[in-house]
Amino acid sequence: MSSLAIQLPDPLPKLPEIPSADIRKQVFAHSTSLTFSAAELKSPPQSNERLEFLGDSYLNFCVTNIVFREFPTLAPGELTALRAGVVSNANLKTWARAYNLHEQLVLGLSMQHLQIPEKAEKVIADVFEAYIGGVILSNPDGRKEIEEFLEGLLQPVLEMRRKTLKGAVKVDKTSVGRMYEEATLRKRKASFAFGDSGCQGAEDRWEAILEWDGKEVGRAKARNQQEAKHRASALALKSLDDGELGK
Repeated sequence: MSSLAIQLPDPLPKLPEIPSADIRKQVFAHSTSLTFSAAELKSPPQSNERLEFLGDSYLNFCVTNIVFREFPTLAPGELTALRAGVVSNANLKTWARAYNLHEQLVLGLSMQHLQIPEKAEKVIADVFEAYIGGVILSNPDGRKEIEEFLEGLLQPVLEMRRKTLKGAVKVDKTSVGRMYEEATLRKRKASFAFGDSGCQGAEDRWEAILEWDGKEVGRAKARNQQEAKHRASALALKSLDDGELGK
C-alpha cells in the first residue's frame, strides 16, 4: 500500500536559517557517524537526537495551534487525526527532501547500506525535526520563524481540508462506472492504487490514485476507498471534458 503524500506549496516557503555552525553540524549528525577520543568522554560530540526531540515537540505544538485555529468546528478527535496525518513520517520526509536536507546527512558505515534517501524514511523525517530544533536553539526569533514557515508549508493540506469540509468536492457515485466506460472506449487499462493515512475517522484518510496504462490521470482523498475512487474518477472525466487527456 502506497504512502499518503502531502502536496507541496508552489513556491516553497523560505527555509529558516541556522546561524550557529556548530548547531547546524549537529542537525545533520546521525548517531552512527560520531567518533570521539578518550579525552572527549566527559563531553562527547552530540548527534541530532536531542535536537530532533526539541523539534518534534515544537512541530506538534505549531501544527496543533494551526489546525485548532483554522478549523473551529472540528471535534478534538478530528483535530488529533488531522494533526497525526500532517506530521506523519512520510510527510516529514517529503518536506526534508524538498529542501534537500537528506543530502546533508552524515551517516556512519553501519547506516550507509540503507541508501539514503530511498530506504530510510524515519532517518530523513528525523532530520527535518532536528532542523526545526536547530533553528529554535540558535536563533532568538526561531520559534516565530518556524511557526511562520510551517504556516506556509501547510497551506495546500489546509486548503484541501477546507474544501472537504465545505463539500466543495462532491461525490458523484456514477463517476467510476463512467470512467471505466471512457477507458474502454479509448482502449486504456484503468487501475487504482490507494494510500492510507491511518487516521481513523478522518474525512481525508484515503487517497485514490487513478491510472490509465500506468499514467496517473486522477488523484483524490476521502473518508473511504470508494468515495476516493469516485472523486479521482470525476477529476479524470473533467480532464477529458476539458481536453487535457489524450483521446
